[in-house]
Amino acid sequence: MLIKLIDSKGKYLGILEKSSARDIAFKEKNDLICINDKLTPNIYKIGNIKKYIYNLKKKRKKIKNNLIKEIRINLEISENDYSIKMKKIYSILIKFSSIKIVILKRFRSKKNIIDEFINKIKIDIKRNFNFSLFYKSNIKNCVINICNAKKK
Repeated sequence: MLIKLIDSKGKYLGILEKSSARDIAFKEKNDLICINDKLTPNIYKIGNIKKYIYNLKKKRKKIKNNLIKEIRINLEISENDYSIKMKKIYSILIKFSSIKIVILKRFRSKKNIIDEFINKIKIDIKRNFNFSLFYKSNIKNCVINICNAKKK
């Protein structure tokens, strides 16, 4: 079976037989790692498998941390539920430093009610964090993006 081979320094070695590539990896006291098996010929790299897996996990964790978390809040929320949601928002802001809050409207809510609710959220978050806030509103909901939140 023919494969494309890359050495441990990232240099392209060419298209080789898999058995000869295994021999080269064995001589270097490294592993033969399959990088991409969807292409023909498959791409393999010579390197340490444990280090390769560690770097993959590190990349996935970094991507996962960059995701924006979202919380949905109803405009007619009770005080107890509101405090629970705020605690969840605090915990997310501590971990990720940004969050998307979606305020769900029922029927046609008046603009001043929505603005009061947004100000309430702003004040509650401002007690514990410095942040920048952006929001936009449409017929069904209001979306608030809180970015760069840093604990005081």
